[in-house]
Amino acid sequence: MLFSAIKMARNWLILFSVSLTIFIYSLYKNNFILYAVSYITLGLAQLALPSDMKIAKRFTSIVVGKLISLKYALIDLTKIIAVIMATIAFIIHVDYTTLFYLIYLLTVISLVFLKVPFERILLPAALFSAGIIGNYFVAVKGDPITIKVAIILLINSFTISSLLYLIKAYREAKGKTFLLTGQIASIGLIMVGLFPLIMLAISKEIYWMIISVIGAFITCSSAYYLALTFSGNLWTAQIYHGDLLNEAADILSRILQREKVVYDVKEPSSFLIAMRIAPPRYEFNILSPFKAKIVLRKWIHRARVRSIHMEVCEPGLIIEVKPGPKKADPYFKKIVAEFLERLNTSPLDWKT
Repeated sequence: MLFSAIKMARNWLILFSVSLTIFIYSLYKNNFILYAVSYITLGLAQLALPSDMKIAKRFTSIVVGKLISLKYALIDLTKIIAVIMATIAFIIHVDYTTLFYLIYLLTVISLVFLKVPFERILLPAALFSAGIIGNYFVAVKGDPITIKVAIILLINSFTISSLLYLIKAYREAKGKTFLLTGQIASIGLIMVGLFPLIMLAISKEIYWMIISVIGAFITCSSAYYLALTFSGNLWTAQIYHGDLLNEAADILSRILQREKVVYDVKEPSSFLIAMRIAPPRYEFNILSPFKAKIVLRKWIHRARVRSIHMEVCEPGLIIEVKPGPKKADPYFKKIVAEFLERLNTSPLDWKT
């Protein structure tokens, strides 16, 4: 049994040893990147464990059950070891770098143990951890109180948004609803928009006047979106990756036709697409037996590369539904829920 266990966990043992070696060297250097490499290597160690199927094929049936149990015990142990390593690093150095990793790993691993999908929480947990440290740094810094308030507002634009998204991920993992992703983003954007307005009150420099106009626009448009969604007049969802616009339009058309719903559809304008004035979109106006609207819009991701604006990575999809589930006809809720399920998007809001 011992020999079989070592053989099964061989890659885990190798990567764990490498991670531990890098971590010990990181303690000596107290280097942010070296810490990251040690934690990433430790994460790879659990991924290096064989699948249940491979264990069943490679070992005799007598030990397969025990080896599979050992595998999952090692996965849990890996997570605990990561927190212990981060705690040791913080105790030894007590600085912002080690504190960041301690908060980050505690957040991620706690949510993973609560069955929240790992990939959903990596970035928001990092932003949340950085935000906590940023708040503390600004609080102890000797700036005037008005400057502190403005900077803390800016920092909390992503700290609070990240926290809300982590709560959303947890509740959805438990089959419960929470805020829309767009609502969470709007809360953060309102705080971003208020930052230049506060700075304008502190300093009357011309550039703050210009930026405050942009800030006021961001704040008002975000507040308007929140008003629409909280009142139940609008519901939105985003699929970040997957060029699904035409497929989604086809799925929705089939559902509406099968349910004998009277509707018209506005297809993407070739002129607007060619001129890059607006991204391609389909607008479904439902006329009978109820009034509603579903807009499908391609979500084009753009970035500035060497001073040139260009599309990066695969486009996504934005779905807008009017009215939202609070005010929607029960028949319409059933249609939207099926449509979202066909797109592998959570229909929880439309089933409650």
